[in-house]
Amino acid sequence: MADLQYDVCIIGAGAAGAYLAKRLLHERPHFKVLIVDAGPSIPVGMDEVAFSCEQHGDTPYRAPQEGRFFGRGGTTSAWGASLVPYSRKDFDVEDALSTEWKSIVQDLDLSAVSTLKHLGFEGSDLLRQSFEVSEKIRRHPLNQINQIELQRNIYLPFTKKNFAWMLDELANVPGAQVMLDSVVTKLNLEDHTANSSKSVKSITIQTRSGDQNSITARVVLICQGAIETTRTLLEVAHQQGDDYFQWKGLVGNGLSDHISFPVANYDSDSTQKIAQVLAPSFVEGSITGTRMVPLSRDLPRSFAHVVFKQNGAAFTMAREMMYSIQSRKLPSIDVSTMGRSVIGLARFAKKRLLDGVLCIENGSTASLQYDFETPRSPLRRIELSEARDAYGKRKPSIHWSLSDIDLRSVLQRLGDVRRQFQHSLDVDCVDSLSGGEIALDNPYDVYHPCGTTPRGSRPSQGVLDEDLSVHQIANLWACSTAVLPSAGTANPTFSLLCLLEHRTIPSILRKLA
Repeated sequence: MADLQYDVCIIGAGAAGAYLAKRLLHERPHFKVLIVDAGPSIPVGMDEVAFSCEQHGDTPYRAPQEGRFFGRGGTTSAWGASLVPYSRKDFDVEDALSTEWKSIVQDLDLSAVSTLKHLGFEGSDLLRQSFEVSEKIRRHPLNQINQIELQRNIYLPFTKKNFAWMLDELANVPGAQVMLDSVVTKLNLEDHTANSSKSVKSITIQTRSGDQNSITARVVLICQGAIETTRTLLEVAHQQGDDYFQWKGLVGNGLSDHISFPVANYDSDSTQKIAQVLAPSFVEGSITGTRMVPLSRDLPRSFAHVVFKQNGAAFTMAREMMYSIQSRKLPSIDVSTMGRSVIGLARFAKKRLLDGVLCIENGSTASLQYDFETPRSPLRRIELSEARDAYGKRKPSIHWSLSDIDLRSVLQRLGDVRRQFQHSLDVDCVDSLSGGEIALDNPYDVYHPCGTTPRGSRPSQGVLDEDLSVHQIANLWACSTAVLPSAGTANPTFSLLCLLEHRTIPSILRKLA
C-alpha cells in the first residue's frame, strides 16, 4: 500500500472539485493537491462505477440513476450549465428555511460576479448586467406582470460546460495530481490535539484494479455531489457510533429536489410569437435565456421557463455537435443528416449574426415549464442501507415520495401567472395543466438534490458551519448542493460555486496559512 502526502485532497472531480482545485492552486501554486474520482477520463454513469443505491417510496426518483456521472468533469459532462443565483423569493417564503436562505442569498450577492469571472467571463459585457434581463425584455409587457420577477440566466459556452477544462489547465502545475478510477473507501479519524474534535488522519483509496493507497492531507474536501457526499458523512457518523457527532440526526434528512411539469403547450404559430421575445440570445459566445420566478406566497419556491422544441435536421446536428464537445465524445451523425442540415445551419448562422438570437425554425413548438421544490418531509431522506456495494461500502438508501404534495393544487395556483404570460405575448395554449389536459402521473425530477447536509452555527443545528466545514471534524469540508436548504428558485450548482468562492476557499486558505 502506497502512502502519499498532500496539502489538500479533493474527493470528486466534478463541478465543485474541479473549481476548488483550480482556485486553490491559483491562489497557492505551491500547494500539493490531489483530486480523486471513482470514474474514468470520459465520465460514466453510476452502474459503470458500481455505485448502486436502494430506493424506497411510492414515486420513482430517477435522478440517482440518470442524473449522475463519475469521472473527469463528473456530471458537468452532461449538465445544462445554467448559471443563475438564488433570489429574494427564496427567503420571502415564510417557513423554517427562510432565515438560512436569507444568509445564503446575501453571500451570493457578494460573490456572483467574482465567480463568473473565475468561470471565464473576465472582461465580458455579461458582467455589467449579470442577471438582469435585456433592455428589449424590460420594455415588453411581460416585464409588467407584478406576480413574477424576470431573471436572465447565463449558459456556459459548450467548450467550458464540462469542467474537465479546469483540470486540463492544471496539467502543467507541479503540485496538481488527478487520480481516476479510484474510490475513497474510508476516512480514518483521530482525536484532534487542539480541541475535543476529530480530524481526518488518513484516507483509504481503492483503485478499480483492487490496489489500495493510504493518503494523508492537511485538508480534505468532499465534493462528490449531494447523494455521495451525504453517504460519506453518514458513514463517518456511523463509524464513530451513535453519540459522538451532534449532527448525526440531521445528515440525510430534508432531501429536496425540483419537480418539473409543462404547465402549457403551444402550437407553432404561438411559438413564433414567443420566440420573438424569449428566444435565447448570444452574448460574446455565450447563450443567455430568460426565466420567471413567481412571487406569490401561495406558491412554493419555483421558477418557470420556456422550452423550445425543435426537431429539424439542422438543430439535431448542431445539438449533437455541441454535446460531443461537452462530453468529449465523437458525434453520432450520419451523412444524410449532414446533407439535410446545410440550409438549416445557414439560417441558424444568419439569425445569430444579424439578430444575435437562436433561430427557432417554423414548425417548432414550445411549452411553459414549471419547476418547483419539494418541501422538507420525513418522506424524503437518505440513509445507509445494510447492503454493500462492490467496494464494501454501505449503499445509500433513498426514500422518495410525493404523497404529501397536492400536485394539481400547486399547478392550478400557477394558472393566473400562465394567463398573464399568454396575454402579454398575445398567445394561447393548446392544452394546460389547469385545464386538466396534461397528466400528472409522471412527475419529472431534474436532479437538483439539496438539503441533506445543512449549515448551522452549532453542531446541534447543522452538519456544516457557514464555511461548509464539517462540525466536530477539524480538517474536513463537505462541498455539494446538499448544503442548500432546499431546491429553491434556481438550478443549484452556480450558487454552490458562489458559496465556495465567498466562504470555503478563504477558510481553507486560513487553515493552511
